[in-house]
Amino acid sequence: RQRQMCIRDSKKVGNSIVRHRLARLVREAFRLNTNHIPDGIDVVVVVKAGLKDKGYTETCKSMIHLLKLHNMYR
Repeated sequence: RQRQMCIRDSKKVGNSIVRHRLARLVREAFRLNTNHIPDGIDVVVVVKAGLKDKGYTETCKSMIHLLKLHNMYR
């Protein structure tokens, strides 16, 4: 079974342009790290407003940190 990811955000994060930008950042960070995530893992990412001012590298580091924290990163 493949790895899957769901991205959740709300209007509190920003307008649709901001939310889509953040979703693209998270999706790309997940895509580039899928080889480190075991098969069969479903990941749900809840985007918070604090991510709005961050770039790709900070987003990627945050995702890796959270995956390691939950033992989903090998």
